[in-house]
Amino acid sequence: MSIRRQVRRQVRRQVRQQGSRFAWLMTGAAIGTTVVLVLALVVPVPRQQLLPVPLLLPGVLLAILLGGLLGLVPGVRELEVTAARSMLGVDSELVVPSRPGLVHRVQDVVWVQLHLLLGLLVAACLTMLLPASVLTLVEALRGGESTLVPTASTAAGRLGIAAAALLSAVIALTAFLPLGRLAAQLAPRLLGPTSRDRLELALARIDRESERTRIARDLHDGIGHALTIVSVQAAAGGHVIIRDQDAAARSLAQIEATAREALLELDEVLAGLRDEAADGEAAGGGAAPRLDRVLEDHRRAGLDLRASMEVPRGLPRLQHEHLARIVTELLTNAHRHGGAGPVRLRIAEGARAMGERLVIVETCNPLSATALREDDARSEVSEVSEVSEVSEGSAGRRGGRGLAGLRERLELWGGTLDVGPSDGSWRARAELPILSERPRHDS
Repeated sequence: MSIRRQVRRQVRRQVRQQGSRFAWLMTGAAIGTTVVLVLALVVPVPRQQLLPVPLLLPGVLLAILLGGLLGLVPGVRELEVTAARSMLGVDSELVVPSRPGLVHRVQDVVWVQLHLLLGLLVAACLTMLLPASVLTLVEALRGGESTLVPTASTAAGRLGIAAAALLSAVIALTAFLPLGRLAAQLAPRLLGPTSRDRLELALARIDRESERTRIARDLHDGIGHALTIVSVQAAAGGHVIIRDQDAAARSLAQIEATAREALLELDEVLAGLRDEAADGEAAGGGAAPRLDRVLEDHRRAGLDLRASMEVPRGLPRLQHEHLARIVTELLTNAHRHGGAGPVRLRIAEGARAMGERLVIVETCNPLSATALREDDARSEVSEVSEVSEVSEGSAGRRGGRGLAGLRERLELWGGTLDVGPSDGSWRARAELPILSERPRHDS
């Protein structure tokens, strides 16, 4: 019963599809007939004479060639694409370019010409070949004189003519099936994306992916850091809430302050999504105080942080913001996955071989016991930042998104990141080129 139902459903689908393709061909026949009639009015022909048969076919072809110029009319591409999808059943990617080029114009003209040609072929089969076949079949069966073909003198000859007429009638009735299928196969080539369209689509997709990556990176740097502090303070408060209520109160106050800052971070990201100019000074209280707050937050969370900071002068405000996020990620990584012991942070100015000024950020923290065992097992590994399994051995659930986002952030400025285990410690070194801001002159 289910097989029968599937067969009936498939038959109904095929009937609808072939009916839609037949309708598409008939629209081409209607437009093509109109073009032929208009051309017949323009071409001077004696009124008492019909158009000579040798000139009929070239005249129709000329009408099709001129009718293809309809493809240059604005909006025709949209109509043809819609018709190809809904009537021809084309599932492939079809495009309506916002800025059509020469290739698109040529495609539109050729497609309209094909539409008219296929439609006129089906119309010719139904209006000329089918009536002629039926007339010839009837005359052959009756045994009378044939009007369109030579009259057969024998019964076998009349039978052959009848068979040929019947075959031509079947061809006339079913010609729309292969022609509709041909149109559906050619539609993706003539209405599909060109190489330039594919490049623009790829670039647009890359822009969207880059925007998603930027949002994910900002959320990780801001919200991830805040949640780390909140989780550490909540765990500490839970341990001391009974015996040391003052310490628990301080933990709760730190959780409240961190959550408030996280909301500000989230508001900045949402403002960027709304294309609003976020006021960094109003939201964050300035770039330099924010870096100090990052260090203070980790110290309050129990991190034994020993910092040596010499932020270079003349660092642009935007790069100062990125510097704060870089330090945030490195300290968050050390807080989550480091072992017991002091965490050393150094920020200083450096220079490359070509004299380019740099901001150098270095951190060093003990490895956890689990990471030390994994470090011994992987002593031949010299670069672990790509895999980030050593640093995440005690918390593999993070999946390395933090270091990957940090590397992307540095690459935006032409910087580098070098991280990995060394002598029982996890060391990280980030280099951020200092870019000079051009002064803006009021016009």
